[in-house]
Amino acid sequence: MSSNTRFMEKIAETEISIVSKYFDTVRERYFVIKEVKNLDHYAKIFFEREVSALRRLNHKNIVKMDEYEITPPLDGKVSGKIYLEHIPGEELLTINRSLIEPSDKIKIIIQLVDAVEAAHSQSIIHRDIKPSNIMIIDYRQLKLIDFGLSKIKGMITGDTIYKYGSNSYSAPEVGYHPENASYQSDIYSVGATIYFLLTGKEPDLPEYLMSSIEQNSDVTPRLKRLLLKAVEPDLKKRYETITDFKRDLNTIMVELLSESSFAIGFPLELLNKAKLQKYVPSNLNIHEFISNYLDKWFGQEVYGFIDSKLESATLQNGETVSFYCPHGYLLECIYKEEDERFIISALKYIQPKYRNVIQKKYLRINGKPVFFHSMGYQQREQFKTYEIVNELVDHRMDYQSDESKQTEFERFFGLWSDYLDKEKELIISAAESVEYTDFNYSHSDKTMEFELIDSNVENLGFTNETTIVYDPDFMEPERGKRSKPVVIGKFKEIVFYDEKIYLIVKVTNRVQNIPQKGILVEDYRVKFGLIDKQKRAIRALSNDEALCNENLKDIILGFETPKSLDSFNSIEFFNQRIDSNQKEAVKVALNTSSIALIQGPPGTGKTTVIREVVNQILNRNDLNISQEKYKTLIVSQSHTAVDNVIEGLHFPQNLNTKIIRIGADENILPAIRDRYSVNNARNVWERETKEASCQKMKQLAVHYGIDFLELVKYVDLKSKLQKTDEELLIVQQIEAMYNDDLEKARILRTAMIQNDWITRLGLAKDSEARLIENATIVAGTCTGFNSNPSTKNMRFDYVIVDEGAKASVPELLIPLLKGSRLILVGDHKQLPPVLNIEAIKRSTLGKREDFENGMFKHLYDNFPDTNRIRLTTQYRMHRIIGNMISKVFYGNEIQTGIDDSERLHSLNLFKGKQLLWVSTSKLYNRRETYNSKNKAFKNHKEIQIIKKMLLDLDREECTQGYEIAVITGYNLQKTIIKDFVNRTGFKNIRNIEVNTVDSYQGKDKDIVIYSTVRSNTFRDIGFQKSENRINVALSRARKLLVIVGDKDHFMNNAEPTNRLPDIIRYISQTEGCEIIDCKEQAHARK
Repeated sequence: MSSNTRFMEKIAETEISIVSKYFDTVRERYFVIKEVKNLDHYAKIFFEREVSALRRLNHKNIVKMDEYEITPPLDGKVSGKIYLEHIPGEELLTINRSLIEPSDKIKIIIQLVDAVEAAHSQSIIHRDIKPSNIMIIDYRQLKLIDFGLSKIKGMITGDTIYKYGSNSYSAPEVGYHPENASYQSDIYSVGATIYFLLTGKEPDLPEYLMSSIEQNSDVTPRLKRLLLKAVEPDLKKRYETITDFKRDLNTIMVELLSESSFAIGFPLELLNKAKLQKYVPSNLNIHEFISNYLDKWFGQEVYGFIDSKLESATLQNGETVSFYCPHGYLLECIYKEEDERFIISALKYIQPKYRNVIQKKYLRINGKPVFFHSMGYQQREQFKTYEIVNELVDHRMDYQSDESKQTEFERFFGLWSDYLDKEKELIISAAESVEYTDFNYSHSDKTMEFELIDSNVENLGFTNETTIVYDPDFMEPERGKRSKPVVIGKFKEIVFYDEKIYLIVKVTNRVQNIPQKGILVEDYRVKFGLIDKQKRAIRALSNDEALCNENLKDIILGFETPKSLDSFNSIEFFNQRIDSNQKEAVKVALNTSSIALIQGPPGTGKTTVIREVVNQILNRNDLNISQEKYKTLIVSQSHTAVDNVIEGLHFPQNLNTKIIRIGADENILPAIRDRYSVNNARNVWERETKEASCQKMKQLAVHYGIDFLELVKYVDLKSKLQKTDEELLIVQQIEAMYNDDLEKARILRTAMIQNDWITRLGLAKDSEARLIENATIVAGTCTGFNSNPSTKNMRFDYVIVDEGAKASVPELLIPLLKGSRLILVGDHKQLPPVLNIEAIKRSTLGKREDFENGMFKHLYDNFPDTNRIRLTTQYRMHRIIGNMISKVFYGNEIQTGIDDSERLHSLNLFKGKQLLWVSTSKLYNRRETYNSKNKAFKNHKEIQIIKKMLLDLDREECTQGYEIAVITGYNLQKTIIKDFVNRTGFKNIRNIEVNTVDSYQGKDKDIVIYSTVRSNTFRDIGFQKSENRINVALSRARKLLVIVGDKDHFMNNAEPTNRLPDIIRYISQTEGCEIIDCKEQAHARK
C-alpha cells in the first residue's frame, strides 16, 4: 500500500474476506478494498467470479471496480484484492425505510431492475440479490454490489459453490442446488427484494411468499400482479427475462407515482381566454373546464420544463415553468414558492410538427396535476408539489449542463467536422495537379517512375500510406457510369533530376493498361473512407458510445477530471535498465482509471516505456486465476512505430500470447509480418490444427492395428476425382481388407471425413475473424486497425497510442472509442498532425494552430499530474546537443542519462565539437532559389557546402562505422543531395540517408547535417517558423550535429516561434560548440 493511502475503517468482514475503507491523500478521494484473505479453492472461485463480472460491467447502478491484484505469498498464503469505488450510502437491509419517499422507492425499484438488466445483457447472473447487497445513497439512488457468487453464461469453471448463496431471497430452484441459478432466479430475487423495500418484511419461503404479497396492503394491486409473476415458483409462469419485467413495470409507472400530486391553479380570465381561442365551448363553467378538459388533457401523461435558466439548484418564486400534454396543449405557469403551487399564466396549443421537439426536451412528470380555481386553493399539505419541483430542478440543471457540454462539443469538434467536409471537397481537386508525361518500370526494386509536370510537390501531402491510382474518368467527376480506377501502388518518394520531377511508386508487379501519359491521383476512395471513419468517430463520441471506464467526452471537453488508482506500486519490472522516471511513467499508465498521457521528448525512451507497460499487462494475464485475458490494442500514426513496439515485447513463460498485426503486408516489417500478420496467423493455425488432427488419427490407426501410411495412401487415392485402374484397385483392396471389421471400417470413413474437413479448413470464412477476436494484442495504425471487419466490434481493456501527438483529433478518436483504459504516448513539441492546409484555409471555424495543437496537447495541458507524466532523461544525444534541445524546447527539464564518452566522435574534421553552425551569411550567393515550374525551394550554396563536407568526412576511416543523415525541410533540396549521394562512390562512408524532416521523427543517426535552405531579402524563414519541426530536425544526432545555413537571416527574423536565434546563442556561448563563418573566395564573384 502506498504512503499516500490512509486506512479509515473496516466496513465488513466475513469468513473469507474483509472490506475496508481508505483515503487517497494525493487524489483526495475515498475508495474501498475488498480483500479475499486466502485464495484457497472456494475463495479463489469467489474472487475470479467477482472480478470477471465487474470487468464486464460499467453501469451507474452497479458498483465500479477500479482494479484488482494478486498479492505475493505471505506465510504460504496468497490473497486477492479488488479496488472498488466508495459508495457513501447505507445497505437497504439496515437503512431507515421510513425516510425514503414513496416516489423514491419506485425509482429505486426501477434502478434495481436497470442494474440487473445491465448485468444480464453481459451474460452475468448475480445469484445473490438481496438487501444487504444493495447500497442506497441519499435515500434515492441504488448501487448493486457483491458479485462474488455471480455466474457468467458461457464461462466454464468446473466448480460449484454448493454451501453458499441459499437464503430467503433465493429462488426455490437455487435452494435445491446453487448451479440451478439462471436469469429467472435473479428475477425471483429482485421480486423478493422489492417486497422487502415496500414492506420492510423478510420474504417468506417460496411456497408462502406469493400469499404474503397478495395479503399485504403496502403493495398496490397492479404492482402485486407484477411481483407475483416475478416470484412464481413455477419457472414456466415466472418472467422469462428481466426486460419483460421492466416493460410491465413501465406500463404502471403513472399509477405507482400517482400519489405525487401537485397543485396548479388558474385565474378566471384563463377560462375566458380559452373560450375566445375556441379551445373549449363558450358555455363552459369552471368545474366542467377542470373535469372535462384540463383533467382529460393532463391527467394521463404530463411533461414539465423550467423555462427560466437556474443560477442555483432551487426554483425561485415567480420563475416560469411549462407543462405539456400529448394532446398538444401547453400551460405556461408561474411558481408560487410561499404556498408551493403553480399558477397558469397562458394556455397554448402546439402544432403537431413542434410537439416531438418539446416532448424530447421536457421531463415526463411522475405525478398527477390537481387543477383548481385560484380562489379555491386547498391546503398545500394535501399535495407533494415540492417533489415535482425537485425533479424539475434536477432536470433543468442536467439540461443546462448538457446544453453547455453540447456547446463546448460543437466548439471543439465542430471545427474538425467542418475541416473533414472541406477536405472531402478538396480531395479530387487537390490531386489534379499530379500529371505525368511518361513512366518506366524498374524490375530491380519493383517501382514505377512517373515523370511529372508543373506539380506543387511541396504541398502534395503524400505519405508511405498513400495509394496511387490511375483514374481514366478523373477529369469528368460528374460522369454517370465510371470506369474502375487502376491501382498503381504505394507512394515511395518524390525526386528531382535534371530539372524534372519524378514520382516513385512501390508496386507488386508491373501495372498494365495505363496510358503513357495521364493523371495520377491519390486513391480518393480510400481517403473518402478514412474521412467517413473519422466523422463516424465524432458522432459516436457525441452519442456517448465510447467504451472508456469514465465519460470520455466529458474528460476531453474538460467537464470531468480523469481518475487514477493507487494499486500498481510494487512492480517487478521486466526491463532492469529503465530509470526511475520511466518506472513512474509505467505506474501512471497502469494506474489510470481512464486516460493517461506520457510525454516523450526526443531520446527519452518512450518506446521502452510502452514495451514495459505492455509486458506488465501481459504478465497480469499470467496471474494464477481463471480470467478472460486482457485485450490490448496498440496503434500509432505510422506502421514503423507500431512494429518497433511489437519487436521488443517480452512474453511471460507458459503464457499463450496471441498477437495479430493488422495491415497490408508491404507496410509491415518483414520480421513482424512473418510472425504476426493475419495471413501468417491463419497459416500457423491451419498447420497446427491439421497436425493435431493427423496426430489424433495416427493414434487411432495404431490403436486399431491399421498401417497409418497405408491409411494416408487410401485417403489420397479415394479423394481423387479421377483414378487410374491401378489406383482404383488399391482403394478396393484396402476397403476389402478392413470392411469385415466394423471398427476399422469406421476408421476408414472417419479418415475420409477428416480429410474433407481439413480441405475445407482453409476455406472457412470465419477462421480469420476468430483468430483476431481471440488475440491478446491487436496492432495497427490509428485509422487502419479497424479496416478488418473483425476488429470493429471488439472491445479492448487497454488502448495504447504511440505518436499520439502526430494524429489529428478525429484520427485519434477512432482507437480511443474502443478501450476501457487509454494510454497516449507522444510529444506535442515534435511533429504535428499531417493536415490539408487548403482545407484549413477554407475552414471558418479555426486557425491553423487550433488544428495542429491536437488532442494530445489539449489533454496534457489540462490533466492532473496523476494522469500525465513527462519523461525527463534522454539517452540519445551527446550532452552538448541534449542540453541545447532541453534549454530551447523543454525549459531545461530534460537531463542526459548517458556518459559523454559513449557519444564522442573520432573525426578530425570537427575534433572536440559536437554542435556546429556552418554559416553562409558572409557569402554573396547564399540566397535560396525558387523553381516556379516545380514550385519548390533549393539553396545551391548549402548544397555545395554539404557535398564538400560529405567528401571531407569520407576521407576519415572512422566514418565506416558511423550512420549519417542529411535532413532538410524541402523536397527539391533533398532530391539534389540524395542524387549526389547515390552517384558518389564513397570510400569509407557506408550508411548515409537523405530525407525530409517530416520523415524523420523516431529515427536517429550518429552524425546529422541539417540544411536550412531559406535565405532571402524579405526575411521569410518558411517552415522553420514551426518550432516543432526544428525540434525534430535537431534532435536526431547522437554524436555530431552540423547546421548549415544563413545565420544572420534567422537572427533577424522576429517570428515568435522562431527558435533558431536561441540555438545560435547557445552555440556561441557553449563549450563544445562552434559557429563557422564561410568566407567568399577571391574569385567567387567573377
